[in-house]
Amino acid sequence: MCDLHELEKALNFDGWEKTRTHWAIKNSDLFVNLAPLNIFENLETIKTTFPNQNIDLINPPQIIGHLNATINTGFSVEAQLTVIPPYISDVPDFINKVIEINEIINNKNENREVFYRGHGKFSYELLPSLLREDPKGKGKVYLEGEHLLFRELLTTEPLSFSNDISGFDILTRMQHYGMPTRMLDISGNPLTALYFACENLKNDEDGEVLLISVKKSDICFYDSDKISCLTNLAKLTASQKDLLAQYIVKCQKNDPSKTLLDHTDLNEKVYEQYLHCILNEKPYFKPRIEIKDLKNIFCVKGRLNQERIIAQSGSFLIYGLDAQELPENGNDDFTVHRIRIKKDDKEKILEELDLLKINQRTVYPSIDNSAKYIKNRLENFKI
Repeated sequence: MCDLHELEKALNFDGWEKTRTHWAIKNSDLFVNLAPLNIFENLETIKTTFPNQNIDLINPPQIIGHLNATINTGFSVEAQLTVIPPYISDVPDFINKVIEINEIINNKNENREVFYRGHGKFSYELLPSLLREDPKGKGKVYLEGEHLLFRELLTTEPLSFSNDISGFDILTRMQHYGMPTRMLDISGNPLTALYFACENLKNDEDGEVLLISVKKSDICFYDSDKISCLTNLAKLTASQKDLLAQYIVKCQKNDPSKTLLDHTDLNEKVYEQYLHCILNEKPYFKPRIEIKDLKNIFCVKGRLNQERIIAQSGSFLIYGLDAQELPENGNDDFTVHRIRIKKDDKEKILEELDLLKINQRTVYPSIDNSAKYIKNRLENFKI
């Protein structure tokens, strides 16, 4: 807590600006102005977090501990900050950073579980392949043909899915084989995520590991009714999903108190088809479909019935109708912390991970990948 008068002086607020609530613009250096007030913390990481700032380390300003922190001063200031995530250069550095972030999360006593996702490119959007725009400008072609992707693969490779019971099991296996789905892989193992962030050395961009924390009470399991409702969207045509999405928007606008999906205003054929898909999977299912659930993103723990899921400590984020990319720092349901890896450090980190048995053979268990791993080690004189 700092003195209001001191803060007014530091921010150059004068006259009517002290009580103005809608806007205030100052052309000044925020770090220089606030440095004398000592309302920041974590001096050790200042140059890493703000590498582009010319900061005097002899008498440095300090870093705001949390972007959502508030100071009770009697007035508010709204600002948009772009914070560059901390960089790590090796595995020990990464582990220390993961522990540090987990401690921050645990200290809030919100009973959260942390999952991890690694990207070879830090610019990668947190969206599943199904919801991505086609790079050739054709729009969301996979989303348009979701029901065709689902049925065509089941038709041509039925034996591969013979042991899969639910729509979620089927989508999980399709994801494994590279088919675009509305699911995004996450892992319970931070080192696996680090491997994913570094594995493709051809990426001419820094990598990134995301730490995504979810309240344990919000985590779903593979047999959840909510998850059945989302996975069975894959069986509807694009026009059926459009009618469903329009119905939800209409309900939220005309009758926000309405919480359950029904066929009163929705095309009865679409409703019956959708319900039939769910009942075919769950005969005991009661037709109480929460409208808000159809647009949400859920964290799901799958069954450990596939080698790769076991090897990668795999879980998933599953996206509902028209779900958007998670914001940079997450939202009320998912908090997101980021750790960045310089492209020049990726090869060294992969070598360190190999010492810990995190490599192509263990992350992607199959005889093909074991053969590639052994071949590469021989070529590099490591056998």
